[in-house]
Amino acid sequence: MSRHPVRSVSLQSGMTLLACSLVLLGVAMLASASLRLLQESISLTFSTIDRLLAHRAAEVALKDAASTLAMIPHDLTIVEAQGYHHLGDITGERFAQGGPMQSCAVPEYFLEALPSSSGADPMQSETSFPHRYRVTAKGKGLSESTLFVLQADFETQTCVDEKIELEKDVRNNVQNSVQIGIPNGTLSSVHNDATIPDQRNGICIPYVRRLGWRMLPAS
Repeated sequence: MSRHPVRSVSLQSGMTLLACSLVLLGVAMLASASLRLLQESISLTFSTIDRLLAHRAAEVALKDAASTLAMIPHDLTIVEAQGYHHLGDITGERFAQGGPMQSCAVPEYFLEALPSSSGADPMQSETSFPHRYRVTAKGKGLSESTLFVLQADFETQTCVDEKIELEKDVRNNVQNSVQIGIPNGTLSSVHNDATIPDQRNGICIPYVRRLGWRMLPAS
């Protein structure tokens, strides 16, 4: 009795098993590569959304700083405006944070006054000079480690009613003159001869303008 057919069947079964094993190994490698690519895509998407949220938070902080500058000098002094502030500390604006697709923290900004422009008109009231400020805003994304820093320069011009201010000065001078005993007729002539400009017909227009912005490396 010959044993060649049995040996041939065993060899064919072994080759089939080896081929199936190679095919399964190839499928496993493709599945592993696809899974890794999917994980990298998810991570990249999450990182992109994270930075976009941090960028948006920093932009909102710049806008809040511009609103703060618009409050000078009527509701706020330059000393009160300078320094570190969280969004809404001065303006009362609210910022949604802590949600599933929201920044994890309230953005903050640092406001500082820059030296006055040398081209300012010396005949113009000091309160009407264009002033420049620098704002450095920080915004965070979904995680604390994602930080986006923007820096922008602003130019502002505030127009104070010079007529009212001069009337106050004249009134104070009148009161001081009364205290030192100058006759009443002299007081009336001082008030009548005072030249009070009409600010309503002037060219001073209040504004807050962003000159430019730059992105800073997050420390």
